[in-house]
Amino acid sequence: MEPPSPAAFSRLSFVQWEFNNVRRLITRPILSLLKTAGWELRKALPVGERRLLEYKKRMRDSWGCLKEYHPGTVLDIGANEGQFAGLIREFLPGAKIVSFEPLKSCFETLQSKQAELAPSLAFHTALGSEPGTATINRSAFTPSSSLLPMGSLHKVELPHTAESVQEEIVISRLDDILNDLELEEPILMKIDVQGFEEQVLLGAEQTLQKVIAVVVEVSAQPLYEGEPGFDRIYEIMKSHGFAYCGNVDQWRNKKSGHILQFDCLFENRNLRPQS
Repeated sequence: MEPPSPAAFSRLSFVQWEFNNVRRLITRPILSLLKTAGWELRKALPVGERRLLEYKKRMRDSWGCLKEYHPGTVLDIGANEGQFAGLIREFLPGAKIVSFEPLKSCFETLQSKQAELAPSLAFHTALGSEPGTATINRSAFTPSSSLLPMGSLHKVELPHTAESVQEEIVISRLDDILNDLELEEPILMKIDVQGFEEQVLLGAEQTLQKVIAVVVEVSAQPLYEGEPGFDRIYEIMKSHGFAYCGNVDQWRNKKSGHILQFDCLFENRNLRPQS
């Protein structure tokens, strides 16, 4: 059998074709014998593709718990190029995703994905406690970009993120933007803004009253200069009636195993009373 045209198939599809073709050459008795002996025939993926699939599975397993809130709206604060939106869309197909991203190039990429992320809406702005403009440190690795200076530990852990240029951006208050929108509840909020979490929350006090759960990325060790730690984020969330419910995901130092960042889950006890 001739292999399919490389132009018509992705690399992953071609590997699948190779596996299926080999399997056809192996008779059922041999397969049965292998199964009896405890062996199973599986396709072997290149290391890079296998790691990508493993990473996607881990992310689905970690973040799939958010399904239990049955949100009508998901607020993706610090959307970058829509990575979280794409993940959440897999298990929340009907929720409206409202994204916020300040970097010009990342927002353009995010906009190009709006059809596949629909129903969705994207705003080209950062979020903070006061509206205005500011200069962001745009990292060579854009997810590490921050309105705060990057700390030395971050540069040591992720040296490819250290190089940066400055970019002028707009800052808005979440309460001001959502005041003109009608959002279907329950509302789920995710905040990933590299050290600017406190300012986002201070500009979202009215919105938090309507949010059933919030996932906030927090540093366990200082990665950006002046960023709030867990104690400060917990204090803010508790003052709005939220309870800390554990971590959705976390990032460890590969050598020492120390936790560097973690995604904290908070539930609004006014909307979801503890049983």
